[in-house]
Amino acid sequence: MSWLRGALLLLVFAPAVGCRYDDPRVADLPDTGGGSPTHRPGQPCLLCHDFAIAGTIYQRASDGRGVQGAAVAITDDAGHEMVATSNSAGNFYLEVRSGLGAPQPGRQGNLRIPWEPVFPLRIKVSLGGLEKQMRTSVHREGSCSICHSLNGAGTDTVSKIFLEDTP
Repeated sequence: MSWLRGALLLLVFAPAVGCRYDDPRVADLPDTGGGSPTHRPGQPCLLCHDFAIAGTIYQRASDGRGVQGAAVAITDDAGHEMVATSNSAGNFYLEVRSGLGAPQPGRQGNLRIPWEPVFPLRIKVSLGGLEKQMRTSVHREGSCSICHSLNGAGTDTVSKIFLEDTP
């Protein structure tokens, strides 16, 4: 329940302070990349950004750095198919842009989509012949690290998103 209290406090105080990096989930974590699309890998992107979906992909759960070039295939409940590619930090992010006829890949892990994703989402990640299908659907949250934490600690979280089991 502490995450719920933190989320409620964020909703109340974030507009007043402007910067949401004061959230306890990111305040003590390093900012690598200086605000670029490669910063804060593995951290809850949607606390600070207005993305539809965002996250970080790792080769193995034991890796400290994300993997570049992973394809993140997302299918929403309306049948929309979206594929983002992770950047050099392992980050990917989807932005809703009106006026587009179809999803358009941007730079540095970005995919622009012409619609709001309809939950639940089904997600598959692949890279170089490796493929992992998420066992459950995503029902309400577009920030992957809300459930997939950096260390997998806590009762509400599972480990990072990774493609290959450590031998």
